[in-house]
Amino acid sequence: MTFFYNDNKVVFPMSLDLPKIFGIHLFLSGVACFGFGAFHVTGLYGPGIWVSDPYGLTGKVQPVNPSWGVEGFDPFVPGGIASHHIAAGTLGILAGLFQRFIQAKSSNR
Repeated sequence: MTFFYNDNKVVFPMSLDLPKIFGIHLFLSGVACFGFGAFHVTGLYGPGIWVSDPYGLTGKVQPVNPSWGVEGFDPFVPGGIASHHIAAGTLGILAGLFQRFIQAKSSNR
């Protein structure tokens, strides 16, 4: 696996392959986002997140279940944090794979 490519048309013969680096970065950030939501926030492998009452008077660290419906958009429902990270991580993984294996090969290299 190399991050460089040879191109005789440019002044510098060795250049960074930025679309490949971007695809790898997007994939790894998607894995981190998905892992945080699916494992840490839900309490599957981790403590969960800080959940308090609407006034912020009492609270504790506890696992939360993802809320996939409309209630997940309510800022007072902690399940929206888990579902957002799982969905955004999945999208980031798919976009990173697309960028790495499909989009990056479409240029003239």
